[in-house]
Amino acid sequence: MRSFILPALLPALALAAPAPAPKRDNDACPTMTFTYEGAIITAPYTGPGAPQSCLTAATSVAALCPTMTFTYNGAFITAQYQGPGTPQSCLTSRTPGQTSTPPAGSSPAATETGPGNGGPSVTTSDLVAPTTSATASSSAAASPSSPSTSGIAKGFNYGSAGMTQSSFETQFNLAKNLVGTSGFTSARLYTMIQDGTTNGVISAIPAAIATQTKLLLGLFYPNVDNELAALTAAAQQHGTAFTDLVLGISVGSEDLYRNSPTGIENHSNPGANPADIVSFIKATRNAIAGTALAGRLIGHVDTWTAYVNGSNNAVISACDFLGVDAYPYFQNTQANGIANGALLFEDAYQQTVGVAQGKPVWITETGWPVSGPVSGQATASTSDAESYWKSVGCGFAFDKILTFWYDLVDQGASPSFGVTDGTTTPLYDLSCTS
Repeated sequence: MRSFILPALLPALALAAPAPAPKRDNDACPTMTFTYEGAIITAPYTGPGAPQSCLTAATSVAALCPTMTFTYNGAFITAQYQGPGTPQSCLTSRTPGQTSTPPAGSSPAATETGPGNGGPSVTTSDLVAPTTSATASSSAAASPSSPSTSGIAKGFNYGSAGMTQSSFETQFNLAKNLVGTSGFTSARLYTMIQDGTTNGVISAIPAAIATQTKLLLGLFYPNVDNELAALTAAAQQHGTAFTDLVLGISVGSEDLYRNSPTGIENHSNPGANPADIVSFIKATRNAIAGTALAGRLIGHVDTWTAYVNGSNNAVISACDFLGVDAYPYFQNTQANGIANGALLFEDAYQQTVGVAQGKPVWITETGWPVSGPVSGQATASTSDAESYWKSVGCGFAFDKILTFWYDLVDQGASPSFGVTDGTTTPLYDLSCTS
């Protein structure tokens, strides 16, 4: 379903990015590895130092017609790319089922269906600003992109304690209007249950409808029955006004990590065995079958250390996507000063991609604290938080990988990860320059 043939982008990547450490196999041409929509892509390296014979060989690859992959309502859509840099032969060719050739730079009218269990079927000509940007890995870092030009969701994490519809609306609007940013129009939730109720629908749902905020829903383990009751009630009460905003459903959050020796040592909350999460995922699929949520991507959120543990492979197999939480600040057994922050994060992300069984990997939590104690070599400050935002957010994640930053407002916490104290003026510069 997903195609990653984007050869028209490779020369631009090679010029825009620092020269990667090309992989060589004896006299074979070097390759570059980068990520696109969570998948590791290996392609001919045509940057500085590449042998002329390899540049010639790469030309034949570039002659292939490229495709673009983007997200729509949580589904990954692949369509023929006909924008800048597309070979002329590709502009005149037609994909199966097309009755006319769209003008260069437009979306072809082709119907695609999302992966997983019957993702939504959409017509790409109805979509706005599909993205063709690629994210370079640590061996070939991508240059920052404008935060307003991509259709790939980005946003913040939102807790539920003490929150009302009004406070959710206030924070969703605050995220959309942060000085120096644009496009933060999505939110990740941890639970579907309104604070103070047994299984009442969280007030973030009507708030999201009112503000047109996309949602990565969260179901908190082990409250399985009540979470599913709230989830299905939300679909019944709000219909497609709600379900059209859903990017995916996350079943559990860091439960495998909490059940690991490290999680237990750090006195985390009780976790779960892989079989528990698999059962919860299956129960979620059954619960949404026949509702307006049917076909939405279902996944799990955990740390990269949990995913690379082979004993948890059953969870990966049961998921449509993986959400990864990674905080170099807390990796205090390593050289985790801000100078290594981006490298540690990218390694955690790529480690997850490596075991993801080809499934998309979303960034569900990351950030750097503005205040708090020293953690290993990491210090908490607005200057270090800004550096991390620009290197990991602007330079690696935003508009290339579905990303939820931690956190929008985090007053009173220690360490505190908030990017603002509650106003549209952030605590540090959030602009991403080209």
